[in-house]
Amino acid sequence: MKRLVVVPFLLCCISACGGDDGTSPAAFDPQDFVGTWTISISAQAGCWGAGTLWFKIDQDDADLANEEFMNVVADWQFGSLSGNINFLHETFELNFWKTFPAGGLFSGSSVSANRLEGTFADKNGGFALDPSCSSSAVATK
Repeated sequence: MKRLVVVPFLLCCISACGGDDGTSPAAFDPQDFVGTWTISISAQAGCWGAGTLWFKIDQDDADLANEEFMNVVADWQFGSLSGNINFLHETFELNFWKTFPAGGLFSGSSVSANRLEGTFADKNGGFALDPSCSSSAVATK
């Protein structure tokens, strides 16, 4: 009988807890991310001028998502895109491939259904001759 009393109490306490800081993690609906996104990339001296890229999150990506993350496999104007949006940790990492392994990496820790904010970085000479090139970037839809 003690187990029956203790277990529900523990489950109640566990389910009442929120995120690491005591707050509840944000709830995301993968369907809200479906659509065409535009990334505004800031200029970086010696690397690239300010520019814009676009990509599309398809219904297929949202349909296969769960409450923790969504994998994204899509096309963008110069190649293919792969990566994920982690709803649980509110982070994202999207690889923009021009020709494998060259491309760009857009990643960050600011996620909402209509805005991703982070850093766009060169990956193996995909966008700049210097692989250390990076600058701030914001995606909106």
